[in-house]
Amino acid sequence: MDQETVAKLVFDIFSKKSKVAEKFDSSQAYKRFLLRKRAASGKNPVRERRAAAKIFYAAAGFCLVCMISGIAYGLLKRPASETGVIACQTIDVPEGSRVQILLPDSTVVWLNGGSSLSYGSDFCRDGRRITFSGEGFFDVHKDPESAFEIHSGETSVKVLGTKFNFRNYTDEDEASLALLEGKVDFSVTADNGNTAASVILSPDQIIKFDKTRRNYRIEDTDASYSDEWIDGGFYFHGETLGHIVSTLNHYFGTDISIMDESYRSRCFYGYYSAKNGVCDILEKLSTGSFGYTDYGSGHIIIRQN
Repeated sequence: MDQETVAKLVFDIFSKKSKVAEKFDSSQAYKRFLLRKRAASGKNPVRERRAAAKIFYAAAGFCLVCMISGIAYGLLKRPASETGVIACQTIDVPEGSRVQILLPDSTVVWLNGGSSLSYGSDFCRDGRRITFSGEGFFDVHKDPESAFEIHSGETSVKVLGTKFNFRNYTDEDEASLALLEGKVDFSVTADNGNTAASVILSPDQIIKFDKTRRNYRIEDTDASYSDEWIDGGFYFHGETLGHIVSTLNHYFGTDISIMDESYRSRCFYGYYSAKNGVCDILEKLSTGSFGYTDYGSGHIIIRQN
């Protein structure tokens, strides 16, 4: 039994047995006694109340943090469909690398170096939409009830089931799509978000969209060559040196630059294998029309011959 309890009992006894205590307010006296006792001991009741309040609020804050943490943990453990949160799966391919992936709908995609592909956790459940940049060859699983949509900058592609090579690097001024099988709807988005143009492509057609001038052209082609990079080869049919250099940089992870800008627009044709390295391709491309210097570590300068 502590001292304060003993003191209270003493006052209660005296207040009951003493006639004088009939007029004596034991409660008030007890409070005065406590004040004197605390003053003698150096304690401050106001400070004690403040300290108690601090402890109370700290405890309440701790409980609140625990409660919020528990709720957050519960939300993370629940499926995205229940929480309303759509998680995003992203595949980034380093320069000089190639990756083959299988999407949840059984669509197969080969991604070239410097490419990125992402899709939400609602993929298949609420349509088949992906976001893409770089270069990829798509073998889309056919599903008549759910179109496959690719959103890539200001361009988009919609298909049901087909094979095509789509290239749209953010650092290039041109996007292109070469169709091998099926049909695709290639569209361009205007600044206001509306569709500015929409084109249906047939097999062995390629569309090239100029992102600077915002116009496009459709050409007949042998689209079977468009995926040669998957097997380590390049087929150039009137491609500019600037485009070829960008292709080689993404594929090999090199840093090739053109010293004389007048060379950038020169066009080249032919098939070139990657098995002997980038310098072997440059040697065959140059054929006296330009020279190059290899400074090592993938740093190459194209110069006048």
